[in-house]
Formats: sequence, structure tokens, C-alpha cells
Amino acid sequence: LLYDHRNDLSKIAKLVALKSLAFKGLVEMERSTLSERSRKLFTLSSIYTGCHALLDTKQLEDETGAAKLCISFWDEVAKQFAEWDMVKKNRLTAGEIRKDHIHSHGIAIQSIGMAGNQLLNEYPKEWKQRLELLKEIDWSRNNKTQWEGRALTGGTVSKTSNHVTLTTNLIKKRLGLTLSPDEKRVEDAYSRGQSGRKTN
Repeated sequence: LLYDHRNDLSKIAKLVALKSLAFKGLVEMERSTLSERSRKLFTLSSIYTGCHALLDTKQLEDETGAAKLCISFWDEVAKQFAEWDMVKKNRLTAGEIRKDHIHSHGIAIQSIGMAGNQLLNEYPKEWKQRLELLKEIDWSRNNKTQWEGRALTGGTVSKTSNHVTLTTNLIKKRLGLTLSPDEKRVEDAYSRGQSGRKTN
């Protein structure tokens, strides 16, 4: 029988939260939301969702292998975001980062996980180098042209399935990945909407 990681996702997410260099010390383990004053940058539920997206359809031997893959991936992702490390070193507050950037929100973690799943499949030997392209994305929430309607609605982070797809699309395109037919349909509808707003 093939190992099904979905049965162990809660344990895998906890291992990643506690042992990865990316998230260690930055995850709220009890509450599912973060207050503005929270010193944590992520919720355990967002790590769970991100790992679920990353491991989707992957054939793995056991829980240890699944956790090891997640830790390796997210540690590489963390290298692209200096702000995460600055929070860890108390140079910036978690609240400041969440207020100013998209990359620490649940939608970004899920979308990076979804893009990462395809990246690992298509570029099993080059995925680490390709993740460096995440640095070229402007993750600032002030970049309304890029994020409004994609990860934001009226300036507020929105995590509907449509927004997750649109955010994933942006990341995939930056990483040089092709969009699935469903993703392309959502992207085309978004583009038509943007064009309509510009002409009105």
C-alpha cells in the first residue's frame, strides 16, 4: 500500500513548525488567527495548508520523508524573505511585516506550496535555484496594481479559492511554470476584469 500523507498532515505540520529553520519560533501553535500585537508571524493552520498544498499527489514513503521534504522546501523559501529572519532576530516586529507584506500571510504560504508542488515535479534538480525568483516578486501590500483583486480585496487580504488561484498564478508565472487550464481560465477572467476597470 502506498503511504498517504494526508493521515499524518497534522503531525507533519507540527514537525515543520517546530523543527524547520524557516518557521521555528515564528508559529502560533494554539490560535488559528494572529492579533496585531502577536509576536508570531504564522499560524499552525497556515503551515498545515501550505504543507498540504506542497505534498498534494506526491508519492512518499512515510511521515518522516514527508516532513523532511517540507522542511527542506520551506527552509529554502525562507532564504528568499529576509524579513522573516529579521522578525526572528527581533529587528522587526511580526505585526509590521504582516501589515506591509503579503508573503507572511496564509494565502502566500498556500500559494507558494501549490506552486512548489509543480516546481518539485517539473524541476526536481533545479527547484532550489528557481525559488530564488521569489525575490523578484514585489510582495509589498502597497503594490495595489499587482495585488488588488488577486490577494487583496479593498486592501484587505482575502483567501477565497479564487484569490488563492490568482496568487498562485502570479508565483507560478514568475517561477517559469505553466498554468493549468482551470488556472488559466481564472487568470483570463481576472485580466478581463482589470481591463474593464481601466476603461471605465
